[in-house]
Amino acid sequence: MLCKEFVEKQGGRIWAESDPDGYREGKGSTFYFTVPISVEK
Repeated sequence: MLCKEFVEKQGGRIWAESDPDGYREGKGSTFYFTVPISVEK
């Protein structure tokens, strides 16, 4: 929950994807996150 709260407070998204059969093959899951950036002028 710590990561989810941090990312969402920054206006981003967090999610995970996994192969439905991956647990049998040891592939695991891939976690993604996005956060907006601002460029100072």
